[in-house]
Amino acid sequence: REVVSLLVACWQLGAVPAPVVELYRESELRQIVTAVQPAVVASVAEYRSFAHAELFDDLLGDVGVPAEKLLVDGERTGWTSWSALVASAPTASPRVSPTSPALLLFTSGTTSAPKVVVHTHRSLLAEARQVTRLWRWTAADVSHIATPLAHISGLVRGVLGPLQAGGAVRTRQRWDPELVALDLAAGDVSFSGVPG
Repeated sequence: REVVSLLVACWQLGAVPAPVVELYRESELRQIVTAVQPAVVASVAEYRSFAHAELFDDLLGDVGVPAEKLLVDGERTGWTSWSALVASAPTASPRVSPTSPALLLFTSGTTSAPKVVVHTHRSLLAEARQVTRLWRWTAADVSHIATPLAHISGLVRGVLGPLQAGGAVRTRQRWDPELVALDLAAGDVSFSGVPG
């Protein structure tokens, strides 16, 4: 849920988020940080037994990018905590053009280094509207999403489409068929996965 909150906050501030797949390590992240030169890096301390915040500490210093650091789970020296960010005063939202960059996503890099794909506010809205019409989502629908939100399908089909329809989203860190079955049986979600 923090990822969705951060994306929305970036858009409201006129910032351009560049979410990365949590499986990326030093090589891919070095290329991305060098290309993007982020003003802020948000991370978890650890995920799937890998110290992401520690890697960012080392990497940002090595690359020479003086980014602010936001830790979404807990406390770490030199990082702003999620609770401190949420408790801070809101910032005024600038006007953003529909053709302004809204999101930077990176290809998987199967043939070489990851390459950036720039999405505009207009293109994301068009994609969200398209999947909303295709799947006939309504405000009564609740999405169960366990697909990486650094991938366009996870973000548009799992989050933006349902929210654009007025529905809700339940995010999960990973796909767990038992949780999906429980959520579906309890009537807590309308659909799960990323319809293809």
